[in-house]
Amino acid sequence: MLDEERPMDWYVCCSDKPDAIRLCVNKNGWGRFMSKRLSSMILSSCGLDRVASFPLAKEPIESNIYAILTHAKQ
Repeated sequence: MLDEERPMDWYVCCSDKPDAIRLCVNKNGWGRFMSKRLSSMILSSCGLDRVASFPLAKEPIESNIYAILTHAKQ
């Protein structure tokens, strides 16, 4: 999900809907999903045009919404 007010911030929301994108998360918190459109949108917003990996926040920011960590602190 894209934050319209902060377009560089991306989040995933846990859902049990049958049409939801399936997200696989390993024990280190790295997530993987198979959605060309969503992947392209996230990579484009980060200025990337190649394959990349981003960790997911270990704690939700609210109820079941987790941040996709796309920027390192300077």
